Amino acid sequence: FFIVSTFFVAAKISNAVQGQIERQVISQSNNYAAVLNTEFNAIEDLVNTHAEIIMSNPNLNQDDLVSIFNNTVTHNPLIYGAGLIVDEVIAADVVLKSSVYISKRQVEQESEKTTFLQNDRAITPPQWYSRLKESGTLLWTEPYKSDFSDQTFKVTVAMPLYFNNVFAGSSFIDIDLKRLQTDTALNSITTQAFVISSKQGRFISHPNPDFIMRVLGKETSEIDDVDLMKLSKAMLSGRSGQIRVASLSSEFDEPFIIFHAPISTPGWSFATGLPERELLEFSRSQIKYGFFGISMIILFAIICVI
Repeated sequence: FFIVSTFFVAAKISNAVQGQIERQVISQSNNYAAVLNTEFNAIEDLVNTHAEIIMSNPNLNQDDLVSIFNNTVTHNPLIYGAGLIVDEVIAADVVLKSSVYISKRQVEQESEKTTFLQNDRAITPPQWYSRLKESGTLLWTEPYKSDFSDQTFKVTVAMPLYFNNVFAGSSFIDIDLKRLQTDTALNSITTQAFVISSKQGRFISHPNPDFIMRVLGKETSEIDDVDLMKLSKAMLSGRSGQIRVASLSSEFDEPFIIFHAPISTPGWSFATGLPERELLEFSRSQIKYGFFGISMIILFAIICVI
């Protein structure tokens, strides 16, 4: 009776402990995603603030704009650049006649800190500006490569500007994607590797920067096709959860548990993983202590009955 009871209780403890550990890691992944979301939300607020200042003060001169954008670029390590695009249709009818852009590279090199461009492809990439003009609402772009000479991987957060209910251009901020692995608040909390994917499944951030902009698939992973399909579907679901993959890569050729969570402001997905072996080892260590304690309780109960 003692042996049967002990093993029955041990099985219950094992399931409970395993479930508790998985819930804790999922909760931790949600917390990590929330930390990143706070930073992205702050950048979105900056874009909105810039737009409100410009729309409420259409007579701002170029020096005022330079000061605003320079301050933004200088004080946030994730920001690659900030600027204003004046739409060519209304440029002749407003005081702000030139688009303005300040990049961190210009500031750090202490070169001429301002770029004045009117409808130049360097700051009006058609893949997001035309979409912004059509939608009329705040936009988070898919990742793309800068047209500037440094070929930086970026995401743009853009807000449309309106004067007298007519589309007049955009206030926008560029995020340097390579800095997401090194310069977020998350880096002070954990050293655990992570990835961020966009709404279309493209890598926004990856420990291997060569994977940025690539779609989760065979070009970026050695995961089995079936596992890969399940992982991709899970990460794009907009929900928190976990999924087991038989192998992560030739370098990490063992079962992994991937934990994923949504980053709500840009609509992205955060994911991190742990070897199944590590989770099981931790689970067994917890079960061992629980098993010993339950065994002593059951044994003591039997002795008292006898």
